[in-house]
Amino acid sequence: MAEPNHAGIAFEKPARATSLHCPPLSPDHSIRSILSQMRQWWSRIYTGVLEDLTSRAFTAVDSSKDQAVGTLLLRLCAPTDKGTGIWTMYNITPDHGEAAFKSMIDGMVEHRERLITETHFLIELFGVDHGYKGRGIGQRLLAMACEATDDSSREIFVQANASAKGFYCKQGFEVKGETVMPGELEYKEYMLVRPCSKRAS
Repeated sequence: MAEPNHAGIAFEKPARATSLHCPPLSPDHSIRSILSQMRQWWSRIYTGVLEDLTSRAFTAVDSSKDQAVGTLLLRLCAPTDKGTGIWTMYNITPDHGEAAFKSMIDGMVEHRERLITETHFLIELFGVDHGYKGRGIGQRLLAMACEATDDSSREIFVQANASAKGFYCKQGFEVKGETVMPGELEYKEYMLVRPCSKRAS
């Protein structure tokens, strides 16, 4: 396993960055138009999270560019809260793929409301810029989030795909359920919960 390389990366809590970096992905006009909608969608969400007192944001910033290259967003949820934070608070854009998106969110809502019986944290958004992957940035961001939730004596709920499931399990998350997405591939999304690891006083 590669050693973490955090050179030039500043980790912040709470997040100081007020916007996310979205590099251009395609010169095709129709694709760029769709991506523009997606960027606006995420920008609105990210700004809303920073202003929400029930949310916590952690970022990794490339100090040489003063640019956020990784972020993790947490939301404090009561067991009686309906939905799944940002995923059910904001209307989707045409590029989301409504059928698959709805199935994913419905599964998340069902499992979160069934599995969690106390106030807890929900990981709403977690990602690292592709150009910075493999440097342990995601691991550090998740560790920071886990430290914060442990300090609050709260569990964490997250939905993850198969490639991310092992990453979360290494940080103490436990698989509590799964949902098969519509389509021939029978793609699965996993529901994971991390129990609070209370520190010794």
